[in-house]
Amino acid sequence: MTTGLISRFMRSDSGAVAVDMAVIMAGVVGLGIATTAVVITGVEDVSGYIDVQLTDMIDGQVDLASYSLLSGSSTESWRAVLQERVSRFNDNRLNRVYTSTYRRATNGSVNRRARQIDRLGVIEAEMVARDMDFPDGNQRFADLHAAWIAENS
Repeated sequence: MTTGLISRFMRSDSGAVAVDMAVIMAGVVGLGIATTAVVITGVEDVSGYIDVQLTDMIDGQVDLASYSLLSGSSTESWRAVLQERVSRFNDNRLNRVYTSTYRRATNGSVNRRARQIDRLGVIEAEMVARDMDFPDGNQRFADLHAAWIAENS
């Protein structure tokens, strides 16, 4: 019964029904435009983030120089020494160090987390250079870095 009513309404092109249909279509189009206007900024932000992440993956590197050191006790020379040390780890040890560092980078005091996030960036850069996989569900260094800055600014 309802299907027949809708079908008859859609086929009818006389007077009031045609006007009603035009008003309904204008409402649908307006709703689509309004939704697009609201969603577009979020989509642009996400697409920009994805672009940066994919570029880093294609380049095979995490550009640590573009990230400020979070901990007051971390220096560029500390980062260079850590990079040298981490580069000598085998894959198994690198995975273990990544897991323990990630755990400490996501828990604990603000200062401890900052130092561990700095350390995680170096470890992650080495893992990316070796084309190693990251555990599912773990946030990447760039996300942790941005979140720490947002929380502590």
